[in-house]
Amino acid sequence: MTSAWESLRVVTDVLQPHGGGLKGAQRRRELDDWSAPIEFANAHLLTPAMFAALKASHRLAAVPEDVRDYLKLLHGHNLERNAALRVQALEVFAAMAAADVPAMPLKGGLSQFVGHFPDSGARLFRDTDLLVPRPSLMTAVQVLERLGYVATTRYEPVVHAYAEFMRKGDPGAVDLHVEIIDANYILPARELWERASPTACNGVPLHLPSPTDQILHNVLHAQIHYTGNFYRAVLQLQQIYEFALLARHHGNIKEGGAIDWPAIEARFARHGLTTALQSYALAATEWFALPWPLSARPTPAARAHHLRCLAQLRAPMLKRALLPWGNLRAAFASHRMHALYGDSHPLVPRPVLHAWKYARKTDPRGMVDRLFKLS
Repeated sequence: MTSAWESLRVVTDVLQPHGGGLKGAQRRRELDDWSAPIEFANAHLLTPAMFAALKASHRLAAVPEDVRDYLKLLHGHNLERNAALRVQALEVFAAMAAADVPAMPLKGGLSQFVGHFPDSGARLFRDTDLLVPRPSLMTAVQVLERLGYVATTRYEPVVHAYAEFMRKGDPGAVDLHVEIIDANYILPARELWERASPTACNGVPLHLPSPTDQILHNVLHAQIHYTGNFYRAVLQLQQIYEFALLARHHGNIKEGGAIDWPAIEARFARHGLTTALQSYALAATEWFALPWPLSARPTPAARAHHLRCLAQLRAPMLKRALLPWGNLRAAFASHRMHALYGDSHPLVPRPVLHAWKYARKTDPRGMVDRLFKLS
């Protein structure tokens, strides 16, 4: 039976630019049963990307015919869906432009306009994340309502997103944002707008975040946003793969590219998150053969965190056992405490103050649920 660790190696070999080299080729030839790696790829939303990577590098013959047919089928369906999502997004962008509302695609929606994936069917995503300036929020809501969208999920309070909008017959929802992550003090949306590039697609105006901000958003959303995967030592393989693709696509600013890695390092260091950035980059270098992009070498803490991620992958029971500790660390992360309380209350430690305030407004069952929350 193929373990999760072996499945990880097979999937990442396929997705590497050169197929994992000789070891990767040998690993695929010796694999008798592809069901576990395919199940692993499905869980990490990477199955269409596997087909696209094999096709782009002329390695489709390196996998069994039934596996190749299955990958092709899923990729084909995703290609059609992404094309429909792109048409849907362009209609929304055109309507926003007509109402003088600047609009910026994020995450999966961004992949349809940047071109860092092997093809437009490689990225599997659920909805279109749309960023608008906070002062334009209600105008943006009216635009969506005129197009026939209905808010199916509202987020209260409006910290980073307002609502998810659906329209009957559409392939996906539109998730309307005013900030890109809940910890918006780390990377405020106003900075994205300052560095964004106005462009047009099929004559439709839209804004694209700078390459540096694309990298920042990728890491922050995958590791710090919401439940904080960094604190639980959970790595989302699809996001790490996209990180590696973005890094290769845009290039290092020191080598004539567009990504300002020193600025990224400084941003994470400012908020005490150097370990999070370095551990994430270590995963990209090990699993997707990305040359080390940062100026500083990984610290012992980053290496230890990366090893914990791998250990939890090998032993799921370890992940479950450490989940409460990880959720506690995320809830009381130093950057969150500083953002909430600054340097005030010197006689009361900020985590103690935060725990007291949280306990006052939350029932015991809610506290236990939050402690064992998986995502």
